[in-house]
Amino acid sequence: LILTRDSTIATISPTLSGGNAATWEISPILSSGLSFTNGVISGAPTVNMTQTTYTVWANNTGGSTAGYLNITINEPIAIFTYSNTNLIFVRSIAINTLSPVLSGGNAETWSISPQLPSGLQFDNGTIYGTPVDNMTTASYTIWANNTGGTNYGVINITINELTSGFAYQY
Repeated sequence: LILTRDSTIATISPTLSGGNAATWEISPILSSGLSFTNGVISGAPTVNMTQTTYTVWANNTGGSTAGYLNITINEPIAIFTYSNTNLIFVRSIAINTLSPVLSGGNAETWSISPQLPSGLQFDNGTIYGTPVDNMTTASYTIWANNTGGTNYGVINITINELTSGFAYQY
């Protein structure tokens, strides 16, 4: 089973064959937020967990039968937005740092494609720096990745020339 932290799972019930189970056991104890009652697993896991193997026993007067269950609990997918996705910068002027607003899970890694123009940096979803060259509008895809999966967004960047300044002397 691959579950997601903080998401209620569909009840997981065993299918019995042969006699009825008088008692049930599970080892190790289920992760926080999950419960085990009469062979049924339910709840919403509250902590991430790498794959763990659980042994489940159905017991009656005829003996015990064991079964195995592998459970992984992933981080919820990272959902992110930027305050503006159509960005217009001016060459040689430092930009206001652009940071994503996260909801859902935390991003473990970030990536962007294509590479940002000269002078701009990308670090953990944040864009900052001073653009070096003029550029017509270009689209950049940004990915936020974690154990729950990958989410992406697109921003557009334009880099304009400095406004010309002049004065008449008389």
